[in-house]
Amino acid sequence: MQHFPLSVTSFFIIFRIKPIINERMYKVKKIILICVFFVVILFSASADTVFVYVEKGNMVLGTTRINEDAVRWITRFEDGIMDILFESGHIVFSHDSGRNQISDFRTLDRLAKSGGADILASVVLNLKVVDDGIEISGEYKLYNLSNDNIIHSSKHIFNDTFQRGPSAIEEKLFLAGQLVGRQIRPIL
Repeated sequence: MQHFPLSVTSFFIIFRIKPIINERMYKVKKIILICVFFVVILFSASADTVFVYVEKGNMVLGTTRINEDAVRWITRFEDGIMDILFESGHIVFSHDSGRNQISDFRTLDRLAKSGGADILASVVLNLKVVDDGIEISGEYKLYNLSNDNIIHSSKHIFNDTFQRGPSAIEEKLFLAGQLVGRQIRPIL
């Protein structure tokens, strides 16, 4: 007698005939399958909610301090950080750091918690634009908002040369923000 392996079609035929014979067992299998499906969805949906705040540090254009472009540049840097964290599956939000500079931790903590954040990423941006390049540096701290403890702190430095022009500066700030986001991502 020859034995043939079960094909996919024969498996489905057997699977469909059995529930007709025993409808109660079919309902139990269906309930178990639905429960497994929802458990998988619940576990895959667990992601940290991160509040990103960028503080304006020292910003120098040549030998003069800059204020008028700082809002736009801080926003581009913040966008780079948020881009990486969002793509890695985190829920990310900010409070328009460029326009709303907050130096008090308690205010940041309250603002982050009111948005449902689990983690606060507080980043300081120092920027120096000179004739032959741009120097971006600063530091960041990650806070666990359930107990307000610092999870991690580090410095970031990103130096590069670029062609002159405001769009080039903004692009470099976005790339530097992504670099900081990549440093933060494995810690979360």
